[in-house]
Amino acid sequence: MSAIAAFAKLRAIGYPYLTTREAAAALRASASSASRTLRTLSAHGLTERVRHGLWRFAEQSPDARLVAAEVTRPYPAYISFASALAAHGAIDQIPRETSLASLSRPKRVRTARGNFVVHRLAPEVFGGFEVKDDVAS
Repeated sequence: MSAIAAFAKLRAIGYPYLTTREAAAALRASASSASRTLRTLSAHGLTERVRHGLWRFAEQSPDARLVAAEVTRPYPAYISFASALAAHGAIDQIPRETSLASLSRPKRVRTARGNFVVHRLAPEVFGGFEVKDDVAS
C-alpha cells in the first residue's frame, strides 16, 4: 500500500491522535508494518511520534496541553496543580513539566511536545475541572 493510500485510510478514522495498534487495525496490517508506515509518513511530515506507540497528525496544533488526555489513554486526565494555575494566569511561574490528575497510575511521560507528570487521584475526588479551548484543566 502506498504512503498516500495509508495516510488517507488513517485520516478516515477522524481522530487527531492514534496508537500504532489502531493504525494496524485500520490498515489491516501487523503492528510492525503499521509502525513502519507511520515512520514513513513522519519522514514526509504527515505524522509525528508523540511517545512510544502514540502518533498525531502533523496538521494538528502542536500545543502540549492538547496531548494531556492522550498521555494517560484510556484513562481520563486533566491538567492540574501548578500547571493549571499557570495556564489560568493565577501564578507567574511556568512549570517545567505539565502536571496531570488522572485515574491512571502515577508516572512521568516524555513526549515530543513536553514532559508530563501523572498524579493518580482516587475516583471519588477525580473531577472539578473545566474544558476551555479543548483543554481540560
